[in-house]
Amino acid sequence: MALLLRQTFQTAFRPFKLSTILSSQYSAFSSCRILNSPQPPSDAASDRDAMRRERRRKRHIERCQNDSEFREKELERARAYHKMRKAKDTEWRREHLLAPTRRRLENIRADPSLYQAYLAKSAAFFHKYRLEQPRYRWRIALYGWFNRNKDHLSQFTWKRWEPIYYPEKVERTCAACGELRLSGTKLWFRRKSSDSASDSQHEYDCFPCYAFSDWSSIAPIQTMGKYRFFEPRNPELIAVRDSLKSPKSAQQEDPK
Repeated sequence: MALLLRQTFQTAFRPFKLSTILSSQYSAFSSCRILNSPQPPSDAASDRDAMRRERRRKRHIERCQNDSEFREKELERARAYHKMRKAKDTEWRREHLLAPTRRRLENIRADPSLYQAYLAKSAAFFHKYRLEQPRYRWRIALYGWFNRNKDHLSQFTWKRWEPIYYPEKVERTCAACGELRLSGTKLWFRRKSSDSASDSQHEYDCFPCYAFSDWSSIAPIQTMGKYRFFEPRNPELIAVRDSLKSPKSAQQEDPK
């Protein structure tokens, strides 16, 4: 603007140049407004941003590979993030945890040789796991009893629950552990404290939470007819049952 005024005064006696100067200065001001206005990024700018992000990503990977302390911090942050998303975001769990697993299994089943190898590897893993983990064997054996007696559960009375065995898997959130069973399960334990509530207000516990509660709640308080409740015979399973009779048993952690 100062330049415009100075040139205007210098041409006060040369009016034929004034219009030319004003026109050129207005064009310059207009060009500045156009340049400063928000514009959609050009292809070149997008390419530069992409290259910048790629360089930043490579530097991050290189630092993770060479700096063990930084790598451990990044892993901790990733674990905390995934734990938070898993607990709070159901749709995120469906998309990032359940869906990829199902797609992987579908791809494996499509190849007969690959599927047989997968079954053999899974069988070997769980065979070893069952031998090493008595609590896991307890859980499997107890679930087997419910599976065999699903048509006769009405002959038993439990203190805290009413077990319900559905014909198809049902997706629910466990009231005890708060975990949503995305893939669903057929066996749920409805809390008796909610018997008077409507169906949408019932509270249900998952099988692992039932199987590792105190024994006085696991075992039925009344049995009708000839049916008998689960009675372990293996010494290790008997030891697991006895551990559940202690008050601290409900506080023991067990993988779901």
